[in-house]
Amino acid sequence: MAAEKVDISVLVVDDDEASLAIITDILNSFNYKVLIAKGAANALDILREFQGFLDLVITELQVSGMDGVEFQKRIESDFQLPVIMMSADRSKSEVAKSLTNGATHFILKPFSPDDFKDIWQLAVAAKKRKISMENNEGAPQPNGGVLTQDSNHSIPSALSKRKRKHKLSQKTKEGQSEGKARVVKKPKIVWTTHLHNIFLLAIKRIGLDSK
Repeated sequence: MAAEKVDISVLVVDDDEASLAIITDILNSFNYKVLIAKGAANALDILREFQGFLDLVITELQVSGMDGVEFQKRIESDFQLPVIMMSADRSKSEVAKSLTNGATHFILKPFSPDDFKDIWQLAVAAKKRKISMENNEGAPQPNGGVLTQDSNHSIPSALSKRKRKHKLSQKTKEGQSEGKARVVKKPKIVWTTHLHNIFLLAIKRIGLDSK
């Protein structure tokens, strides 16, 4: 297993709960960190809330709330993340359409575990391209000038990142407190998709802070 794979976090988007559960189990077996979303709107909310913590998106082509290709383009333009499309539609036109519009990869349903084993390579390649582009933007120009981020932009960006970290920490604490309260009142905790996502992101955050 490559070292880069350890910290890869994936958002899986599908309307079908069975598919979400199966893909989550497969990705977990390969040590990926997994978040799940039902529908485009839910996925965009998660992408905005945890921007900077996700590395890759796997989405069903026929997802509720938005055209599949439009959703794919939205993710790439707003969050600069690689997108893997999946569908039971085996028509060459749908596959070609997705790839032509920027999809990093296309997985046909029914899928197998091997279809997901090496997707970390796509996330790592995207990270390297992003770093290369950022380095090129900051490289010296022919006229002697240097392209840099505007200071008024970088400060809010840094503050925004700290706010997200604080928000994640607060939500994790709230989730833990809520969980404790439920243990006292009820024999079982209702484990929701939202709590699942917060739990996984908290684990990743702890791992990053310990480095």
